[in-house]
Amino acid sequence: MTLPSRERVTALREARQALVVTLRASAERVVEAAAKVEDACLEVQHYAASRSIVTRADVHTARVHRDQTWAALKDGTTSLTSGAPALDAAIALADYQADTQLGSTAEAAELTSRAQHHQREMLAHEQRAALLAAHRQAVLDFDQTWSVQTQHIDLPGMALDDVAAWLSQRETAITAAVILASRQSEAAEEHRAAHQAADALTEQLHSAGVALGAGLDLIALCGAAEEHIRHGDTAQERRQSLLLRLTEAARELQALQENNANAAQACHDWDQQWAAGLRAVGLDGRALSVADAEAALDLLASVVGDLDEVAKLRRDRIDTMEQDLERFQRMGAELAARLDPALARETGPGHAPERASTRRSDTATEPNDPARRAQ
Repeated sequence: MTLPSRERVTALREARQALVVTLRASAERVVEAAAKVEDACLEVQHYAASRSIVTRADVHTARVHRDQTWAALKDGTTSLTSGAPALDAAIALADYQADTQLGSTAEAAELTSRAQHHQREMLAHEQRAALLAAHRQAVLDFDQTWSVQTQHIDLPGMALDDVAAWLSQRETAITAAVILASRQSEAAEEHRAAHQAADALTEQLHSAGVALGAGLDLIALCGAAEEHIRHGDTAQERRQSLLLRLTEAARELQALQENNANAAQACHDWDQQWAAGLRAVGLDGRALSVADAEAALDLLASVVGDLDEVAKLRRDRIDTMEQDLERFQRMGAELAARLDPALARETGPGHAPERASTRRSDTATEPNDPARRAQ
């Protein structure tokens, strides 16, 4: 038999809960009915005790007792000696009950009504007790049915209230078992993949010339592969560095070669200019070395410096003297003009500029070119 579903278990629990609720309500009603019976009984007793009430039943009972006593005496069952007083007492009691009953008819009716009420309460109590027994039996039957079902589903003795938790735990266990099976399958697959990867990596490392020990696992093989890759990367980096240095050296060599070519061209150009310079100063054909040329240039510079000193001396002294002379001449002309106008015309300012211009023309005719001074 299959296990009940959660919905079925919930429905069964609700059904049993309804039976239990009904049983409890029935038990409460039985308790209430018993209390009512007890109250009705006490009312009858209290009412009868507080009044001298003789009912028809009491009169009938007294008369029946009287007749029975008389019948026993008449048929000889009881002797006359012992039966006569009892008969007299029974007759007297029957008469008393009959007389008393005639005077308490209303009270007897009330007592009878209360006694009937007591009887009705007792009947209701019996009915509710029977209903309680039926409800209790229904719960027992339900539990018995559930007990049989637990036997069929291999859960003997399990309470209905515990089935929901058990089903939840069962589902959790089933889920855990499924996850475990899946993880085990994944682990087995990963184990196979690890073996395959280890074999492939071992083959690649052997082909790369890496020496390996026996019985290495995948982690050790990965470490060996990383070490080999690290060495390869180091060699590649060193090769790249050497290639970079070689490229830089080639670039520098090319630059040096270009500089050498430029220097050679500059030297050739200088030689051409040197030859042209020698031709320009009339030294064409003379085998002057650079040192001789430098010595000649130094001598020429010395001569030029001496000439500059002479020119400076002329400017500093002779020009000053000429300026003083011109100033004295103007002063003389002014004095002569004051003394004699005719004399002022002969020695006027016009004669001094002429002499100054003569001086300047002489000075201008002096050679300023260092080369002409050297000649």
